[in-house]
Amino acid sequence: MVGNGYSWLRQFLPYAGAANLAAKWRSFVGLGRSSFAYPDAPYDILSRGAMDPAKCCVACSKCTQIMRDHGRTGCVIRDSEIYAPLYKEAREDASRREHSFQ
Repeated sequence: MVGNGYSWLRQFLPYAGAANLAAKWRSFVGLGRSSFAYPDAPYDILSRGAMDPAKCCVACSKCTQIMRDHGRTGCVIRDSEIYAPLYKEAREDASRREHSFQ
């Protein structure tokens, strides 16, 4: 069974994941949206034994909103040069679609 929902734990994710694995509550720890913000997290966990708090997902859900709006997603906070304009565009497109149905 894959454990999920760890993103909001930020730098404490590996400890919760390890505890779930040790207790045999999960057989795998999945990293979802946190991977947009911190794609090197698995490497840092394995090589340094910890995650860098400054690189962690802040659980703002903007990446999830872009997905809901059918846009190309990534971390709006950590990669704002690329994804902030895409977030804005996806929100505007979603608003236009919503208004076109009314």
